[in-house]
Amino acid sequence: MTKFGKPSLGKLEPEFQEPYLRYRNNPDPQNATALLDSLKPVIQSGVRTYVGRENPLSNSRARKLALQAVKTYDPTRARLSTHVHNYLKGLRRITEQQTRAVRIPERALLDRTRLVRGEAELEEELGREPTATELADYLGMSPRRIEMLRRLQSGVSQSTLAFSGPETQGWSPAVSQPQTDTWLRLVHADQDRTNQKIMEWTFGMYGAPRLTNQQIAKKLNLSPGAVSQRKAKIQQLLDQDELFYAR
Repeated sequence: MTKFGKPSLGKLEPEFQEPYLRYRNNPDPQNATALLDSLKPVIQSGVRTYVGRENPLSNSRARKLALQAVKTYDPTRARLSTHVHNYLKGLRRITEQQTRAVRIPERALLDRTRLVRGEAELEEELGREPTATELADYLGMSPRRIEMLRRLQSGVSQSTLAFSGPETQGWSPAVSQPQTDTWLRLVHADQDRTNQKIMEWTFGMYGAPRLTNQQIAKKLNLSPGAVSQRKAKIQQLLDQDELFYAR
């Protein structure tokens, strides 16, 4: 404590104190943007160091990493600029991914860059990860296109959906066939945002990573039991696909 009764800011640099305190006390999208703007020189330096040159993809990833760094920052241990710069070492993966993607068509690379930037912008605006539907509306891009771009970047091949396995805990197996794929997307489109994210992370829809119940619960700030209950209700709808196609 200082002699005025205020908490000590330790090694936090003066130019970051106000935006850092605002974000720490109220971590909303507006304060996050203000803090990231104040850290812009540090972020640009990290991009140049770990990527080589700035581009929309690396800049978007860098801002996301910088915000993650702020959440783990301890003013008593280091300067904020040093902590953020060290955290940006994760940008090296971008260079490796771009090297592997040299055979990807230029249009796809441009769209992929727009997708990454749009994801970061929309997440900052909403204060949470957007659903594929929200991304599609925001970018004016079809969910199918988003899925293709994500698979291009990650190197995951397009395949039929497999609904069994540890990453789909609490979900019953289903037959991989064209109408099942279509029905899955129809059910997804009719769900609220939370259920859409549960479906995307369970089935790997639209290029999303497959997550366990525990991982999904943590991301959505729900209990694993609540996730299982939502899955059970959605499964009831998925089981109606035969009735739908028999009409």
